[in-house]
Amino acid sequence: MTDLLPRPYSKTNAIQPLNDSLGERLITTQSPQRPQSTPRIRIEVDGRVVEGFEGQTILEVCRDNGIEIPTLCYEPKLPGFGACRMCVVEVEGEEHPPISCSRTCEPEMVVKTQTEEVRRLRRTNLELIFSDHNAYCLPPCQNKCPSHIDIPGFLKANAEANFTESTRIFKRTIPFPSVLGRVCPAPCEEHCRRDEVDEAIAIRDSHRYAGDQVIKAMMDDGIDPPLPFELQPKSGRKAAVIGSGPAGMAAAYYLLIAGHDVTVFERDPAPGGMLRYGIPQYRLPKVEVLEAEYESVTRLGGKIVCNAGLG
Repeated sequence: MTDLLPRPYSKTNAIQPLNDSLGERLITTQSPQRPQSTPRIRIEVDGRVVEGFEGQTILEVCRDNGIEIPTLCYEPKLPGFGACRMCVVEVEGEEHPPISCSRTCEPEMVVKTQTEEVRRLRRTNLELIFSDHNAYCLPPCQNKCPSHIDIPGFLKANAEANFTESTRIFKRTIPFPSVLGRVCPAPCEEHCRRDEVDEAIAIRDSHRYAGDQVIKAMMDDGIDPPLPFELQPKSGRKAAVIGSGPAGMAAAYYLLIAGHDVTVFERDPAPGGMLRYGIPQYRLPKVEVLEAEYESVTRLGGKIVCNAGLG
């Protein structure tokens, strides 16, 4: 097991201030608190004169004064992104309605938050979000994963050092977490929301590490790998799988859990397909990782017949 990774370095979850003004922000649903020395300004909102601090956004001043502006993406601890565009308002003298979470207040500014045009824009923006709602029902990392693996689920289990549960969650979609943790290009990490704060979570290394811990327990202590679903009673049916590459072995794995008798036929002298013959040893160790992962199939009763080319 020389290839097993050490436990990945885990950064603190504390959000570090990006600048002095962000450092003043409190973890609250209200706007950031300002030092008393910050100059105060007055603006008019919906016919009402309110006070705020110089440098605050329209949204912050409105929230401080009990004026509600709808938002979906606003987070007081982070700078305004305006991604949802639900917080648009009208400002007298400006041609285009600004986004209130990023527009800084100016003295004597006149703001309107409930005009017919503002409501129309908010309604249109919400309809646009709902028109692509499938992309918003999943975290962006999971949505960009070609297999839509439950990434938040296994990351939570990893954070609790429950690597068995993490691997169980992963295997619901793909049965070989350690293999994938070495060959996947990790498109999920390019869309990790944590990257907007500091850097993306090492998602690929996380499931690789959890899978390695399960392999280690299997090899050292004889503990069977976790099953993603309940093992079904024997069905009496037989299935032949042609090819022992990742697709064939994944099919065999789930067929075995479903209770079927499975035989995998492989034309080469050893199972693995492109995983064995197309990926170099330094990238994917064949004994420590590939054969160990495939053992989860044979432990369920699967049979692999090599040197059995068909056609």
